Amino acid sequence: MKNILNLNIWREIKDSKGRFFSIMGLIALAVFVFVGLKATSPDMRNAVRKDYVQQNLADAKINTPGTQGFTKHEQDVIKQQKYVDRTEYGYQADAKIHGKQMAMQVISKPEQLSKMEVKSGHLPKRANEIALGEQLKGQYKIGDTITLTDNHDKQLNTLQGKTFKVTGFVRSAQYMKKQNMGSTVMADGKINAFGVLPDQAFTGQPNVVQVSYNNVSGPAYSDKYENQVRQDTDKLQKKLNTLSADRRADMQKNIDQQLSLAQAKQQEAQQAVQAAQGTPMVAQAQTALNEVDDKVNEAQQAKAGIKQLKYTAQTRQGFSGGYSEFGSDADRVAELSNTFPIFFFAVALMVSFVTMQRMADVKRTEVGTLRALGYTHIQAMREFIVYSILVATAGTIVGTLVGLTVLPDRIFQAFGSTFYTNGVSYGITWWPIIVSYGLALLSTVFPAVYTTYADMREQAATQMLPKPPANGKRILLERWTWLWSKLSFFNKVTLRNLFRYKMRMWMTILGVAGSIALLITGFGIRDSLNKIVPLQYNQLVHYDVTGVYNPDASSTDRQAYQKTVDEDWNVKGETKVHMDNAQVNVKGLQDKQAVQVLVPQDTKQFKSYLTLRDYKTKKALHLNNDEAVVTEKLAKIKGLKVGDTIRLDDATGQGHRVKIGAIAEMYAGHTIVMNKAYYHKVYDSKPTANATLIRLNDSSTKAMRDMSVKLNKEKAAVTTIQSGSIRNDINTVLNSLNQVVLVIIVAAALLAFTVLYTLTNINVSERIKELSTLKVLGFYPKEVLEYIYRETAALTLAGIVLGYAFGYTVHAYLMSVVMPENTMSAPGVTVLNLAVSTLMIVFFALIVLWLMARKINRVDMLGALK
Repeated sequence: MKNILNLNIWREIKDSKGRFFSIMGLIALAVFVFVGLKATSPDMRNAVRKDYVQQNLADAKINTPGTQGFTKHEQDVIKQQKYVDRTEYGYQADAKIHGKQMAMQVISKPEQLSKMEVKSGHLPKRANEIALGEQLKGQYKIGDTITLTDNHDKQLNTLQGKTFKVTGFVRSAQYMKKQNMGSTVMADGKINAFGVLPDQAFTGQPNVVQVSYNNVSGPAYSDKYENQVRQDTDKLQKKLNTLSADRRADMQKNIDQQLSLAQAKQQEAQQAVQAAQGTPMVAQAQTALNEVDDKVNEAQQAKAGIKQLKYTAQTRQGFSGGYSEFGSDADRVAELSNTFPIFFFAVALMVSFVTMQRMADVKRTEVGTLRALGYTHIQAMREFIVYSILVATAGTIVGTLVGLTVLPDRIFQAFGSTFYTNGVSYGITWWPIIVSYGLALLSTVFPAVYTTYADMREQAATQMLPKPPANGKRILLERWTWLWSKLSFFNKVTLRNLFRYKMRMWMTILGVAGSIALLITGFGIRDSLNKIVPLQYNQLVHYDVTGVYNPDASSTDRQAYQKTVDEDWNVKGETKVHMDNAQVNVKGLQDKQAVQVLVPQDTKQFKSYLTLRDYKTKKALHLNNDEAVVTEKLAKIKGLKVGDTIRLDDATGQGHRVKIGAIAEMYAGHTIVMNKAYYHKVYDSKPTANATLIRLNDSSTKAMRDMSVKLNKEKAAVTTIQSGSIRNDINTVLNSLNQVVLVIIVAAALLAFTVLYTLTNINVSERIKELSTLKVLGFYPKEVLEYIYRETAALTLAGIVLGYAFGYTVHAYLMSVVMPENTMSAPGVTVLNLAVSTLMIVFFALIVLWLMARKINRVDMLGALK
């Protein structure tokens, strides 16, 4: 008896391969997306966490400007902090590669913290040896020499030599990015490579400290680890503020003494020159005066430079180029996995549910026969239970295997293409698999068993009879007699059949609506991403280069800097601003958000360089003396509205409260703009211009780079920021997201096709007798096909229209969760998007109808009518 039942199950699978594989495909697609996306984010994090552990990446890093290093007292104070476990002092300097307009950062060879992974060769041992980061692997080979200089091709005062022999290539978690790992005054202002030198290759005292904490736990990127590191670093920064203030006071005292002595000698020298007038000794006296004047100028510049002596402590998000970006990429995938699969699963499981329910209806007579033969209820339902479990299991296994391998690897390649990592680290996240399998069983076993069990309440003899078809009813449209009378017979039949089988009608409409909504969402995300850069740099940001300079530099150096701008033929216009870098804490985010504070010196002129307009009304915004303008994404993630206040923290952790007067449209970066009067009120200091916004006649990437190189050669230069470089960074992130969206579009397209095939196949299968009757009555094959086609076309059209509304809603929601924290989404559901998505659904529908036509034409009419 058991063998007969098992044989019956296998026969059912063999005779209904289309149904079995369509349900399996639906489940596999849903599981593929859900399990794959859920596994990708942990796999991405685990891939780099291994590097952090192997290299013992420091928890924080302390920087000090110049090469004066840390005093013994300062070293003791840092080490004595109860949360500090280990400190390691080292050297760091920026340099230009001779013969190339390319900047690199050189660091001393670490011993315990933030160690290097040697990829080839070995670490340097002598003062004239260097190991290069992988960024330069294609440009140099082991045994080559590399020359490091300042912007004028002269030897750096921070290094003992200029030329170094390449001993190997290394990888460091401090420099994960393949390019643009920070700003510098060297070359074009971007650090695009790094190198490792032994301590003896540097001059001066160690100027960086790698720090590890003793109270942290949890892996990198976990809330537990990141929050504790931030708390420790904030406490350490407060202590450093005290140390740097004391150091500045001591230096100020010493320089004041030196300056007083130099000025006294200057007066004596001036008197000597006056006394020597008309004598042969005047030249010698003038030379002595010039030497004293130089010493006075040096002392005055040193006094001005004391203000810049500030020790800054940074977490990994700050000192490791790529740490924060990689974590943000993993977070975006995690956010996507929390939203997109829900819609995907809903469509797939809904169709699976209907298909299995239909199978139970079709097999009603067979179940009644088994009951009449003496089989128990469980034995009679065995076929449905085993069939449902098999299809759910097969779909889950296929979806899981592909999801755990293909999707993480594909997404990792998309996001990891801009980082140096050791490849994706595959792992198994069990709970998504268990949840997927449970939902798959629910969508297959439950409808089949529930429908069959409901039929079993009838007598076996009654159950052996086919279920009577749904009664035909007058539809609402029939009451509109004027229109109804003008419809053809086939159109009337089509409309009645649509409302006669309401479950099938709604499942088809919702299935098509869900499928096209996912396609619209996928294409919409891509369109939104591609609009960000044009909107940002064609309508809002109009400057090409930001030249940042030292306002405390000598007047001669500042004049030389300004002369470089004024005399450059490619400069179309320029305006002065005060620029500060600040940070903002955002609840729910691990990283502090970087904010650029801009204070224009001429507000009227500033409008030609940055358009400030209301993010809703698009009306121009104006700066006033009591409020500032904040950009839209910052206001959104902070939950701010006009009239609220926001706290800005500077590099030393000191906070300032800023009142929001307006919210401006901006798509990339966080910016706060205020006038000079309000800045003075907030910061209690006058905003001295320290940056120049420059518009170029030729705004090509090469022209912006050339301008940056020229400005950075000036003594007053601090760094330059190129709009083209920012665009490239944004495009890099968006291109990675686009590749993920491509996976979504392909999966949505497969789902759409499978849904259409499954639902249309159900429609044809359950009405095979009806179609055979039409054939026997003499209807032409074309008329019989049109009988089904009209219904499918009408339901597909209704699903498409409803899908437009679904797609717009789903797209808006997903864009709110997958965008980076500093990037605003742009409107993306375009007419072209709707047209392409619609054409894809129509194309799939035509393929499905062609397949169904072959099935209908092969039907045995007499056999079907028995």
